[in-house]
Amino acid sequence: MHFEHDILNMYAMLSWFLKLSIIYKEINLNQNRILNIIIYICCVLLFFPSLIPARETHASPTWYNPTQALILENRSIRITFDHADGLPNQYDLLKFNDHFLGGDKNRKIEAVIRKLADHSEKRVDVILSGVKMQPEMANFRYQLTFDHAPVGTFEIHYTLDHSTIFITIENVSESKEFHLIEVITGNLVTIMQKDGPSSFVYNNQAGKLVSLAEAQPGGIGEDTGAFGGYPNISVLPVVALIKPRSVCTMEVQGFCNKTVLDVTRIGKNTQASIGVFTPYYQRGGLSAPDLIIHQNKICRIDFAGDYDGNGTINWLDAAKMVSDYLPGIPTHFYDDKFLWIIQGQVGRHPVEATFDEVSQLISRVSALTDNNPQICYISGWCKGGHDTGYPNVQQLNPLLGDEAAYITLRDEAKKRYNTTVSFDDNYDDQYLNEFTTGVFDEDNIAKTADGKHMKFNAWNGQDSSYITGMAHYMRPGGPGEARVDYTATRYGLQSTLLIDAATWWTIRPDYDPNHPASAPTNLIDGKFRLFDRYQKRYGINITSELLRYPAVGHIAMVCDGPDSQGGNQYGGAGTDIPFLAVAYHKSIYYGCPGGIPGPNRISEMLYNNNIRHGWLTKNVADSIITNIYFTNYVPWFKIHNLDILSFKRNGTTIDMELSQNSSIHLSPESVTAKYQGNIIIRNDDITCPIDDHRITFYSKYNKTLSYPLPAGTDESAVKAMALYSGRRENVPVSFIDGLITIHCTKQVPVIVYY
Repeated sequence: MHFEHDILNMYAMLSWFLKLSIIYKEINLNQNRILNIIIYICCVLLFFPSLIPARETHASPTWYNPTQALILENRSIRITFDHADGLPNQYDLLKFNDHFLGGDKNRKIEAVIRKLADHSEKRVDVILSGVKMQPEMANFRYQLTFDHAPVGTFEIHYTLDHSTIFITIENVSESKEFHLIEVITGNLVTIMQKDGPSSFVYNNQAGKLVSLAEAQPGGIGEDTGAFGGYPNISVLPVVALIKPRSVCTMEVQGFCNKTVLDVTRIGKNTQASIGVFTPYYQRGGLSAPDLIIHQNKICRIDFAGDYDGNGTINWLDAAKMVSDYLPGIPTHFYDDKFLWIIQGQVGRHPVEATFDEVSQLISRVSALTDNNPQICYISGWCKGGHDTGYPNVQQLNPLLGDEAAYITLRDEAKKRYNTTVSFDDNYDDQYLNEFTTGVFDEDNIAKTADGKHMKFNAWNGQDSSYITGMAHYMRPGGPGEARVDYTATRYGLQSTLLIDAATWWTIRPDYDPNHPASAPTNLIDGKFRLFDRYQKRYGINITSELLRYPAVGHIAMVCDGPDSQGGNQYGGAGTDIPFLAVAYHKSIYYGCPGGIPGPNRISEMLYNNNIRHGWLTKNVADSIITNIYFTNYVPWFKIHNLDILSFKRNGTTIDMELSQNSSIHLSPESVTAKYQGNIIIRNDDITCPIDDHRITFYSKYNKTLSYPLPAGTDESAVKAMALYSGRRENVPVSFIDGLITIHCTKQVPVIVYY
């Protein structure tokens, strides 16, 4: 009908145009091109008014009940949804000529509903009650039921942005007698063995790549101990699906959400599905209400092909895609610093190091590292000592020295030894004792679901810690902000501060009825405000203990980190990969697992891109300092920001090609690293440039080491010095076939100057 109407309009338009032309000829008008064009346009618009752009309106599309599959698409991706439950059936990747499957038809969206009268709960299938389609957005509304009676509604929104899908929970409506505890979208994307070779990645520790054909049925699992099963303790809540022509990643963004990666087997076919458990409330107790989460994010799903353009599609494409969208590192202050901690005093225990003794150690470290920059964090610096005197930070610990001693330490360390002196603080733990009189306020302490003050551990062996209700403590104008301001200005801190437990414990709720806060609220309104106040107001970046996903974008360095080995889920199938190192190398720096004495192993540092901070004592041996610094920090300074171009594993042997003509080889027999074409690590031997004028030579054994003479360098200008804590000695230098050759004494660093 529309086609016939357009033909008639065109015929009429041509007739009028012909008549107008005849009239013009009769009156001898000058038929210039401009006038003809104007007449033509007017005629077209007269007979085709649909070509006139309509005024833009913003009326929302109405809800409707679908009777057939729904499609949401842009130039990159087409998503086909099931009209019965709203779950994605298939993702067609238009750019990569590939597809991924959506949810298994046997699994539906579920919800956990809580009846407030008796706290009884039911896990139920939700009912799709309406759909609203908009450009690059699909909204699905669901009905909640309890014992078959309607008790509320909620929506799930899918938003497209190029090859990324953002999935959120929106517009929750509940009956007064019920709470929506959790929404379960257990299978958002699926791969099947019968569709061809594929694999998946999960990040229990550093990363594991598992062939779907070898995987045993199972799930990713969650922590069920002290952290209450919340996976924000995860180092990186990202899972990936890898196919020959494309990859898919899912980042679970809610801090209390749980990642699903289920492997099942039907007959001879194995399949893996990824999804999310998304809580809306944290469960309360008989005397405490449920705490609303205040996070509507379910996850983001990304698709890519050969993301890094190296001609191969593998897990590196997935990891680099994640790396590029994660927040950038807040500061590069740590890029060239040796980070170490010293215990001044654990409260009620003997003093381990005074301010004067810390100063002496800083001098030793400086001598042994050729005055390279370092950071010294002092523990037990406030009156009462570490794990005893918090939250009272208004006085220095007199057992460590007076204020003059501290100021001398701080200023002389910076001026003479290139050292930033700072503190090891703690905002999670507070103590009620003689050191905190007049400062401790129980109103700032979080409460448990049974109405008791939250307590945790007696870290000093005597005083049990009370847990801070962080959102309330850091409220605008509250004691937390005042403490930040006082600490930063009163003690003249610069650039950095270590805060214990800040990243370790990220999921503590506060059930105090006067200031209830879910775990994410405590984190966002509490700890993030703490981090940001130090950073934005005073230029002080916070570092903490353990690597945790929520800290990314707020904290640049954490002292401890994960093991380089992956998990043992899915029957222990798969191989270890440094997925974590690739994904995080632009966002955050981290150490190795805590509790390991001595320096991080060289192979661990190279594989997982991490370094071990030092816990030093005033009497620490020079060799411990030099081992930590020269076998970890010095090569890490050069390679930690390099891109991994390729990764190959053959059993226990690993070869990585890096950017800037660099590479890593790891095997039980040998460890080698090259930087810009030159070997900087060979087993336990280090020959690594520090800058454009210095090269480090270091070995754990008495050995002769060589390194290429830099181009354009005059041999007569090359000198070498052996570094000791109390002196420096000249070292003979020889040149053989263009190599600087030096005999090194065991664990004594030699610096070549040129």
